[in-house]
Parts: sequence; structure tokens; C-alpha cells
Amino acid sequence: MNIVDFLQNHTASTKQTAAFRHARFSEQAGEDVIFQIRALSFDELEEIKRCHEEDSEVYSLLEGVVEPSLKNQELLRKYKVSGYDELVKAIFLPGEITRISSQIVALSGFRKDTIEEIKKN
Repeated sequence: MNIVDFLQNHTASTKQTAAFRHARFSEQAGEDVIFQIRALSFDELEEIKRCHEEDSEVYSLLEGVVEPSLKNQELLRKYKVSGYDELVKAIFLPGEITRISSQIVALSGFRKDTIEEIKKN
């Protein structure tokens, strides 16, 4: 199959998901606390960078964490914050935000070797 045939029959998917255990929360709860994340599309990542340059990691969590939803009114009230970006900062430690955001970005195809140079002998 040539590359054009492959591309005509291939559909790109950003529906990749992954589950991860949150170490600190799991330790505090005495049982596994599992988060579900998803890959973000090119447009979603570009929108985050364009609109939220300084807090792009925070907004990556807001869009990329599927379960539990971080856009939850009850959590806003519990943590006494007015915005979802503030909620992320209240729930997670700064390093956790960076690490989870990195996982979302990796799931979205970044920080992976996707092409290899073919060397001729």
C-alpha cells in the first residue's frame, strides 16, 4: 500500500484516553484514586495556547481531564473559588498540574518519536 492509499483510508483520532492513579490522593484516600484523561486536538491545543498562554497547563487539565470533571459547580463551592482555573490550582499542587498536563500533551502526540530517518547503506 502506498502512502496516499493509506491516508485516504485512515482517519486521525484524538479520542485516545488513558487512566492514571493519582499518588497523593490515593495515599490520602487509602485506595486508588483514578483520573481519566483524553488527547486534545490540534485546534483545542492552539486555542488554549492563544487564549491562556500563561496558564496553558491549567487549561489543558480543564479540557483533558475527563473523569472527574473539573468543571463542577459543587467543587467550585466546596473550594470557595469563582473560576474553574482557580479550582484546578486549589485541587492540585503546581507540580501535579505540570505532570498531568504533560501526560495529556503526550497522549495528544507530542513528545513522542513519530518519524524515523531511513538511512541508506
